[in-house]
Amino acid sequence: MPKNKFESILAIVPARAGSKGVPKKNLRKLGSKTLLGWTHESVASVNSFKIRTILSTESEEIAELGRSVGLEVPFLRPEALAQDRSSSMSVVEHALAWFKENESYRPDLTMVLQPTSPFRTGESIEKGLDLMADPAFDAVIGATRIERSLGLLFFPTSKGYLCPVVPGSDQTPQRQLAKEMLTPNGALYIIRTDVLEKEHTFFTKRLGVVRMGVIESLDVDTLEDWALAESWAKTLPVKL
Repeated sequence: MPKNKFESILAIVPARAGSKGVPKKNLRKLGSKTLLGWTHESVASVNSFKIRTILSTESEEIAELGRSVGLEVPFLRPEALAQDRSSSMSVVEHALAWFKENESYRPDLTMVLQPTSPFRTGESIEKGLDLMADPAFDAVIGATRIERSLGLLFFPTSKGYLCPVVPGSDQTPQRQLAKEMLTPNGALYIIRTDVLEKEHTFFTKRLGVVRMGVIESLDVDTLEDWALAESWAKTLPVKL
């Protein structure tokens, strides 16, 4: 199936001002770039697909930064959609509604690229879009491997005891015999827009996956995450 099958691909970069884990993280520099800069760079490195990349934020300061690194900022998001409990889906649906009303624009594919995944690569974005060229998939997410089997996962009870997630499972399975387990890493979401409008979720039944390693899956949500990301950023060559 040809890669130019999609007439339009919209990538939404959600970035609000009210971060509590890492204050003002969307304005801080991580190595040589801000989180928005890292995300824009990964999209710009995709050559096989044309992607329209927009920033969704309620903050004029973040909007100005987004424009400076090359992101399109067609609107400011309502404050009501920039709260701690605001869902990612509400942000995406707001953006799609805005484009429908103001530009009569409806992309074939909708993508979400969270700026808190700074080491996501253009190669992984391209892998996801390649999968979407197959009509067997309605959506694709980025995921990382869990280096544990279900038999080694527990939750604490109210009395402080550890209880196995799967009661009666073997707590000492051979690693090489365990089934591969994956968990969403938040770095990449792609979906057919018509499917999104019907199902209101990225987690569809026909869901594909782009496997990403530990570094690429790093989600900067706490000061500890930021320290790890800074350490990794220092090992990367600076692009002139």
